[in-house]
Amino acid sequence: MNLNLAVLVLLFFVSILCPSARATVTVTPRGPLDIVANNGGKWQVLLQRSGLVSVESIFIHGDANDDIEFLQVDLLNSPNPNAEIKLFIDTKPGATLGIRNVEEVKGNFQSMSRGVWIGRMRISGNLGGVPTSDVVVTRIEDSIIGGNLLCPIHMAAYPGDPPQPQSLRILGNVHNHIFNDTTNGSIGEIIVDQDIVGLGSEPILIRTGGTIQHLVARSIINANLGQGNSPAYMDGITLLEVTNDFTKTITTEPIGLFANSIGTLRIGGDVGCTLRVEGGLPNDPNQPSIQIGGSLLAAGEIVLPASGLKSQIIVNANASTGAWAGNVTVGGVVLSPLTTYNNLPSSIGGGAAGRVQFTIHKKASSPDLTTAGAPFFVVSENETIVLRHYGPVFVPAAGGSPHLVTKSLYNDAFPYDPATTLDVSDCFDQLRDPTNHTIMTISPKSGEKMLRGYKYSVSPRSGVIRCELPSGTATPIAAYGPFHFVVCNDTATIASNAAGDADDSGVVDFADITKVLANFGLPVECSTLGDADRNLAINFADVTAVLTFWLAEYCPTSASFFGNSGGDGLSTMSFEGEMSAAGAIGDVAAALDQMGYASPQAFSEAIAQMDDETRNAEVRCLGVLLGGTD
Repeated sequence: MNLNLAVLVLLFFVSILCPSARATVTVTPRGPLDIVANNGGKWQVLLQRSGLVSVESIFIHGDANDDIEFLQVDLLNSPNPNAEIKLFIDTKPGATLGIRNVEEVKGNFQSMSRGVWIGRMRISGNLGGVPTSDVVVTRIEDSIIGGNLLCPIHMAAYPGDPPQPQSLRILGNVHNHIFNDTTNGSIGEIIVDQDIVGLGSEPILIRTGGTIQHLVARSIINANLGQGNSPAYMDGITLLEVTNDFTKTITTEPIGLFANSIGTLRIGGDVGCTLRVEGGLPNDPNQPSIQIGGSLLAAGEIVLPASGLKSQIIVNANASTGAWAGNVTVGGVVLSPLTTYNNLPSSIGGGAAGRVQFTIHKKASSPDLTTAGAPFFVVSENETIVLRHYGPVFVPAAGGSPHLVTKSLYNDAFPYDPATTLDVSDCFDQLRDPTNHTIMTISPKSGEKMLRGYKYSVSPRSGVIRCELPSGTATPIAAYGPFHFVVCNDTATIASNAAGDADDSGVVDFADITKVLANFGLPVECSTLGDADRNLAINFADVTAVLTFWLAEYCPTSASFFGNSGGDGLSTMSFEGEMSAAGAIGDVAAALDQMGYASPQAFSEAIAQMDDETRNAEVRCLGVLLGGTD
């Protein structure tokens, strides 16, 4: 006879001889070998079942404030290896308070393929007592602990069982381990109203060889999720919700989570431990897989395999003061510099890590906004500008165009004048990439283009483009830019010098005069042609501009742009350009002289007074003299 059984037998006879000690904890149905006894105010329960062939449900009820010192179930000599005992530990029918503390629960089922499990538990106090106490069952379902978890829980769930515990809620704190001890078993749902916190020198372990489907806690302090099982990490965690912090003060055990895969980790406060995901994040660039409401502390780290950052990591998701001080490491490479790293998405898995408010990832944008050509970036006339951010962005339907796009005069002949700046935002399609919400594209609408001789500036409209966060979309992105783009024939150059180029062909010739006359008097909008002098009006002054800058060169080299320009950011044409322009102007002057005009200005003034037929005839005559056709 073992010691527990001997003690129970003795207590059984005492309870018979002493009526005051009669049991208020009841067992239904009561077996002939069951013993329920009171030991100094705590109940000891031994349940023995022999020859069981199916599932037997046993109900253990108690009166207000009853404590169970230990509950042991022996399942013996069963002819059916699938026989089970299902325990219901609960309040007596009609009572408002029932069993308070349960210090130990053990099922003797080691030789069985099934065994003893808790189908329902309702206790108002703690689960666990003395340091040596334990809970050893195959499964736990539908259980609520009103106090704290003080002892380890071991579940020997078998293949084919649903994840265990299936539903366990702890209204207090968790101060000890929760194990699913099978290599491929999983954990269903654990909800902790207070904290999961290790009180000693060793961290709490919540481990399984399978998956944790749902784990909720106010804070997690000095705990390892998934660490310590075989294999060394759990298969995955589908959803982790922590209201406050996930931290470690045991510096020798920095691992807080060690999993092969994750769904969503939602931490409302700070992260001060290592989150290691061996298989990488989900392959969805729009999924915020790791959400840190506060800071990624210097003691915190997120470790992913090569190309493992396939979705979103968001720091400061509460849009408050959260900082990004700890490393995010992908394939052994730390994203650097912090918060505005230069690592390209293609090198880390296609996703992004960003601190709210999200700013622009200059290196990953197109054109590359970190190139030596800054602050001017050369684009083609129909190019799509790609602005990539460090986190997902959102544009409300009624918010208007997310970016302000302006064009303003930029060439050597006409110094910049703010009056030449025109809002052309509506001339561009501004779209969020549906496959990757970190990307905004800006491209000329059908029939439009970016013209030579203008600087196109792009900057986000204040409050329109916002961070797309799980908590909502009220938070604007960080201000950036403006970024300046120019169109030029020579893609190695920086800016455009297209004075006189009325038809945006890249050269000034007779066709430009024709374009001026074709659009004479029209308003200058978007990519309207004919405004040769870039003063936002199409008139006979544009004819003068065409004639003055006939056949000039329009793209200064980057060397001439940055060097010997007196520091004013503008450049003049090269010596060869000046000579060719001077020669061309001489040809124009000779042609005009032959026609009886003393200067380009005199020609423009004269044709301004002519009717259309006479003016067109005079222009055709000039074209013939300059080598054009009539």
